[in-house]
Amino acid sequence: MTLPEFRLFEPSLLEDSFKLYHEAESIFTPITVEDISASISDLTENAKQTALDNGILEEAEANAKELIKSFIAQDYDLEEYDLTFN
Repeated sequence: MTLPEFRLFEPSLLEDSFKLYHEAESIFTPITVEDISASISDLTENAKQTALDNGILEEAEANAKELIKSFIAQDYDLEEYDLTFN
């Protein structure tokens, strides 16, 4: 059985979840929309790299193989068949 290449999709943000409150009245360090826009690409790239560094593709491959193996084992005795992945 040949599995497709595992790849990471581009991370996406829920843009509707962002709310800007009145910046001038903030008791915290004010963060402007411009500050957020400037950091979004850095944050998404860092999240992607962290996922890759933590082995997300290897985990995805292992999970896919286990799911396929479990699915096939419902109808076939895996002691009689040799299941290999390419």
